[in-house]
Amino acid sequence: MQTISERLSLLRHLFRLQIGNSEAYEQPIMQNLDQVYQLIVADYATYRSNVAPLLDTLDCEGDESLSYTIKFFLDLLKYTTSQEPFKAFDESIVNEDLPEGISEVYYEVIRKNFQDNNQPRLSEFLTRFLPTDITTLRGLMNLTIEMMHHNADVVNWNKDQIDTAFMTILFGRGIAKQLDQLEIYYMAIGIFLERLVTSGQAQMARNICEECILAAYNDGVPEYGFYLSFKAYSVMSNVHGSLLYGSLCMTSLLGKQNINVKLIKQLHITALKFFRNIGLHNVLKTLYDEYGQAGFWTGYERRTNLHTYLSSQLGHVDPTLPEELLKVLSTEKDEILSGPEECMPWLTMLHNVKRLYPNADFTEQGLGFYFRKMSEIVPNESIQPLVNIIEGDAISLKDMLKAEILKLQNTNNKADFVFDNDMAIKIANRLLPTGDVEDFLVSMSLKSDYSLTFENKKSGDVIVAQVEDVDPQDFYTVLKDPKEQVKKITSAIGAELILLALSERDLYYLHYDGEYHQGKLESWEFGRFKQWRTDLPKKMLFDTTTKSRSGEVRTVYQEEFEQQGEAMRKQLDFIKLPVGNGLKPLFIIKDTELSRLPHNLLLNGDGKFIALDRPVVNIMSLDWQDKVMNEPGLPIDFSKSIWIPTDAQDFVIEQLYAKLEDCLVGENFTINQKSVIDVPLSSNIDIICSHGDRDISRYHSFFQNQDQYLHVSEDIVEKGEVLILFVCHSGSMQEDIFRNQIDSLIRHYFDLGFRAIIAPFWALHLYIPPIWLPAFLGQLKNGENIATAVFNANKQVHNQYPTPAAWACMHLYGNGMIKAAN
Repeated sequence: MQTISERLSLLRHLFRLQIGNSEAYEQPIMQNLDQVYQLIVADYATYRSNVAPLLDTLDCEGDESLSYTIKFFLDLLKYTTSQEPFKAFDESIVNEDLPEGISEVYYEVIRKNFQDNNQPRLSEFLTRFLPTDITTLRGLMNLTIEMMHHNADVVNWNKDQIDTAFMTILFGRGIAKQLDQLEIYYMAIGIFLERLVTSGQAQMARNICEECILAAYNDGVPEYGFYLSFKAYSVMSNVHGSLLYGSLCMTSLLGKQNINVKLIKQLHITALKFFRNIGLHNVLKTLYDEYGQAGFWTGYERRTNLHTYLSSQLGHVDPTLPEELLKVLSTEKDEILSGPEECMPWLTMLHNVKRLYPNADFTEQGLGFYFRKMSEIVPNESIQPLVNIIEGDAISLKDMLKAEILKLQNTNNKADFVFDNDMAIKIANRLLPTGDVEDFLVSMSLKSDYSLTFENKKSGDVIVAQVEDVDPQDFYTVLKDPKEQVKKITSAIGAELILLALSERDLYYLHYDGEYHQGKLESWEFGRFKQWRTDLPKKMLFDTTTKSRSGEVRTVYQEEFEQQGEAMRKQLDFIKLPVGNGLKPLFIIKDTELSRLPHNLLLNGDGKFIALDRPVVNIMSLDWQDKVMNEPGLPIDFSKSIWIPTDAQDFVIEQLYAKLEDCLVGENFTINQKSVIDVPLSSNIDIICSHGDRDISRYHSFFQNQDQYLHVSEDIVEKGEVLILFVCHSGSMQEDIFRNQIDSLIRHYFDLGFRAIIAPFWALHLYIPPIWLPAFLGQLKNGENIATAVFNANKQVHNQYPTPAAWACMHLYGNGMIKAAN
């Protein structure tokens, strides 16, 4: 029988093989997922030692794994829901009146258990000094659950509130075990975990999830530990973590009889919210249509599902939402207006509708009546933190953003950071249109993919995180002042800097040329950008020949290439940046939503290509450039290596080698021509030559020919300072669908330690490298920095082929200041 480790290796292999042929591999992938999950839930030790490698496998394979894990989850949900009869959920405890004097008993037991001021672990702690009579114990359990829900009325907890709430869930477990009421206890913990996440304490939530899983195994109900992780990870919008823990929960239920109906319901409710949070509205709708209005729901649960379904339409601003929402509120008026718990989510939605739909009917005859009534019912301290984000002014948003970024310093792993930063990015998007220079720079520290510089923290056994209140005034004692970073980066080689950010489809810029210039780009049209980025691969096809009207093949004339350039400039007039002509290098930082915008095609205020006028470099982020700019440059006799797999007998690669051979030999390159590389590249400058397809930014694979490929996880390169990719589309980028980061092959090689990467944003014609490479190397040997060398090499291509499809193809990312020197 295969071990879990062997099965995970097989899964990785299958995920990569299925690209372009998913049907052929669906059955073995699904079978392996099923077997891995069943092995992992066997006991806590097996789970603990294998869950990280499993999650890493699913996360690293990204989109390749996601369609299968979603299908696996939905199939399990359908099967689990069919396993009737279900056991009724015993809620009798919370429906009983509290015994007289129970509060005094509660606080006395609390005092005796926590007088040492220690911080016990949930999995190890059982309440002592409990009374023995059942009535008092049930009263204590009732009060504990009531306090859990009362604590959750506040959306954003401070340290004292977190400590109080944690003490409450610690207190409840021993009572629940004594009363054999573990199911109602574990269900109540869900709201505590949810509030930790909404309070910016996602790392503590993850730690406590692990404690809950261990405690649940010890209590004989592991499915509840996995359910709680499913719920918490769903609130974080952590796509792979949510699907994993939801599937582990249902795998734990396989073969069990009389499953609690409350758990089945909560799996559905959480699944609907999860698919809403990650923006998969079609999956949510299918699930809602099938189960969302089923007969086993209570009125409150049915309205919860309805709210989830309607609020998912906010993500794509469905024009029918205001009218549909009014119908629901009119039909369900008495129930929804019955108290704060019912009102809170609907009032939050109304605030969002009011901002996103300026023409919605907010009169007393329309949504305005419900907006007013709910505002009277919901306590201000509950709704105000959310209102501040939705409608906040620059001053309040600035402090909120700094506080969220400070809380993010508690996150341990980069894989989690790209989900934990979701609330901070939402605040940044709201702050950009109204904020000042500092606000813009702080916002862009997140929106330009801060995870590039995030360093994983060492962590051993799971412990409960220590939580401290954060003060926005302490921001620059923990993090660097971005204004100082701007001065340091630009002054090093006399560069200018422009930062570009999207906020609700509008584009905002911050330009620094010794002074700051900030504003909204008036020429910007989001609709044209959206269409243009879709058409980019077709628009940038380059060839030196064409067919005449008579069908004869002829050479493309110089004038025709120039006409192509003029046509492209007109198509791009929506991205005219407020920068003038000049010789200073232009450093560019884009937010992740603009990652599909090639920086070599940006226009200046006169409508001319900036990259034909001066060096243009995407420096990724202020933090990343600040981190790498002071590292040593290249040695004067810098070493060079290339992998160009002619052994694979691909005609195009063979042609490219023939055109590059004189340069490679003359420049003393170490040349590796094997189809499967045996010795990884490790020179100062490394070059990879291979084929890449349009999805390389997601799938990260090189193709030596139609039958052979290498994933980037293979050891193609070991180390180096500068990487050149003669691989089609390898410089392309796009925003990750589910994480707050960019998707790009470039990112992988920055993580390996490269400081500058040059790669084509679209298809690279084999005529370009033989012009470009000798010019680039000659500039470096003459003492120019990387930015200037790339600029002049691109100009050499332009001299021969003055079309953007040719000269603008090779894009520079990272530290453009690197040069060869003694």
